[in-house]
Amino acid sequence: MITLHLTLPELELLRQTLRSQPDSAALTSLLHKLDEAQRQATRQRICPVCGTTFTQLNNGRIARYCSSACKQKAYRQRLIRTRSRHPPL
Repeated sequence: MITLHLTLPELELLRQTLRSQPDSAALTSLLHKLDEAQRQATRQRICPVCGTTFTQLNNGRIARYCSSACKQKAYRQRLIRTRSRHPPL
């Protein structure tokens, strides 16, 4: 068994290269294995601020937001809600 460590752009380039080759059972099997490896290595998440779907690698901390802009917007919204519940004296 051989293990490859590819980034998502490298995986996409490999997939495009294989799809441009003449169709054969071996290539079809390899493309299915690549699709399964990508499915296992990534997870799809939905940003609670803007609602867009984003892809995240399966290792590391789980991201809640698609970008730092959405993260900051969520923080500001929480700050406004907190201030409205607890007005200054």
